[in-house]
Amino acid sequence: MPFKRSILIVSALLAVSCHQAPKPEITTAYDTHFEILNGKVKQLQEMYREGKEAQSDTDINDFDIHGKLIRTKKAGSSNGMIKYEYKFDKGGKKMELTVKNNQRLFPYNYKYDVNGRIIQQTIDTKMLKPNSDHELVQDRFFYKYDNTGNRIEVDYYFEQEHKYRILYRYNDKRLLLEEQYFYGDDKKPSNKITYRYTSFDEQGNWLRRIGQVKDYGPIRQEISEPVVTRKISYY
Repeated sequence: MPFKRSILIVSALLAVSCHQAPKPEITTAYDTHFEILNGKVKQLQEMYREGKEAQSDTDINDFDIHGKLIRTKKAGSSNGMIKYEYKFDKGGKKMELTVKNNQRLFPYNYKYDVNGRIIQQTIDTKMLKPNSDHELVQDRFFYKYDNTGNRIEVDYYFEQEHKYRILYRYNDKRLLLEEQYFYGDDKKPSNKITYRYTSFDEQGNWLRRIGQVKDYGPIRQEISEPVVTRKISYY
């Protein structure tokens, strides 16, 4: 299911600040929406579980003083370490991100709109195909935004094939309220996740979020409420 975690980095979660200081740009393995983080984040710990009886996973995200994510430690069902290396142009835009995961390299390249927002992300991966040598394969993500800067849509393509679309809805505080997942070009969603927030810190960043999953598939699945709990430290 799209809402489950994966050890591979397949999506980008961007975080910006209300302040002038640059904010963390967080690349994670389990979320794709655009979020505001207030203050200079030093470390963001996120514990994820799909229900009260489910096993939890924890991501420990470390940032430098400029707000760039430098590494993610994973603990739980998917232990491991992910490191991030960036390249910027002269204007300070991030042009390339290399993700190092278990000695494998995943180069990310970016295209921007006139407002400096990422509208395309390309990931080059090498896959071993039958009867061939290692072949370069591209994953491509296309992003759309509303007038206030919220990311409202992502379209994912693998080898030119449209794999899925995700639509997002926010409240007036730019907190994500809903995600709808569509397979390929389907007009109706396969499932939907709605979110409510039960705890915030003094900076105004949320510390606990509960999701409610509704499955529209032909074979309905009983899915527990996914819960994310955070601990955030600041510079």
